[in-house]
Amino acid sequence: MAKKESEISVEERLKTLYQLQTTLSAIDEKRALRGELPLEVQDLEDEIAGLKTRVEHIEGDIADFQQAVAQKQGEIAEAEESVERYKKQLDEVRNNRCLLYTLRAHETGRNLVCRLLLEKKKKKKKKIKKKKKKK
Repeated sequence: MAKKESEISVEERLKTLYQLQTTLSAIDEKRALRGELPLEVQDLEDEIAGLKTRVEHIEGDIADFQQAVAQKQGEIAEAEESVERYKKQLDEVRNNRCLLYTLRAHETGRNLVCRLLLEKKKKKKKKIKKKKKKK
């Protein structure tokens, strides 16, 4: 049964007042939290949007780097082909030089033979002239 106000002691009134204030404080905290919650949600949504943008930029950079790597690999392949081609050309030049040196040596040898033959011929002519003079 409900007690009348006069029958409630001061101690009980204070206890009841304390409980009421505690309950009201808890309600105020929950209202404040409820009021701040949309702001926190908005902050988290903004952070997620920023992270998504960052991921897109990083993925774009990765694609650019992959394209650059592919391009450089193509350039490396072209350079290797050029090196092989230049090696073949160098071998041909070496072979041509060897052939040229061989031809020069052959020509020099032929010239030497011709010169020796001419000298022999001159000597024979001189001998013939000497013999004619003696006669």
